[in-house]
Amino acid sequence: MSGIVLSSSVRQNLLSLQSTADLLSTTQNRLATGNKVNSALDNPTSFFTAQSLNNRASDIGNLLAVRDTGECPCEPAEPLLRARITEIDAEMDRLGRLRGDLVAMAEQLPSATCPDPVPGTWCPPDHPKTEGRCDACSI
Repeated sequence: MSGIVLSSSVRQNLLSLQSTADLLSTTQNRLATGNKVNSALDNPTSFFTAQSLNNRASDIGNLLAVRDTGECPCEPAEPLLRARITEIDAEMDRLGRLRGDLVAMAEQLPSATCPDPVPGTWCPPDHPKTEGRCDACSI
């Protein structure tokens, strides 16, 4: 039996159709699941962020289910709530430090009496400086 011979243009069209079919399958899967990213291969950052948020939502859903049964949710809820409060406190601390740095930067922005800093030489106000260079940042 002889094989089928395809011209290069027909072969290219078939490859294009296969690629289109793959993209269509991916799009249909996204529409069916409601997820923008379905695996870490699509977009690792978005996938793991969404997974983390889904896990937290699942924990909260479980707590609400326990509450709705009329049973005391204190035992299963307390460790989960304490863990979430700790996470929130840590994030608030981080954001507070970031806010302080931004305020310090804004206060040191160039004005009519202050020249622009030399690139790479800005140093937070609470860091020690030697010869105009930031000791703590090693800039």
